[in-house]
Amino acid sequence: MKYFTLIFLLFSSYFMEAQENSYSFDTESGSKITIYPIYHGSLVIEFQEERIVVDPFGGAQRFEQFDGFDTVIITDIHGDHFNPSTLEGLNLKNARIIAPQAVIERNKDAALVSKMKRMDNGGNRDMGKWQIS
Repeated sequence: MKYFTLIFLLFSSYFMEAQENSYSFDTESGSKITIYPIYHGSLVIEFQEERIVVDPFGGAQRFEQFDGFDTVIITDIHGDHFNPSTLEGLNLKNARIIAPQAVIERNKDAALVSKMKRMDNGGNRDMGKWQIS
């Protein structure tokens, strides 16, 4: 099984202008990846039938075109990465949330905290079909 590394996508999201366009490309293994820049550092990634949202920020209305998410990745405690009001408005019923310990500690929503898995800066996490590194 080939792993998909998100580091390039996380880094490149800061250089993409937020717009309604999406960017699709094929991986070496033949899987299709589609990236939707949302706002600032927020983006949605569709990969192998999974929908991943990174740093949801700017209000839930920015994510209305998506039915729900399988994974939420929060990279920092600052409001443009960890935004509780945006998270509250998203369909996270079946989502797992990956976040640094500081985000987990600051989150007041027990239901969200129960879905959170810790990943520190510089860490790696095997997500089954793909990997965060």
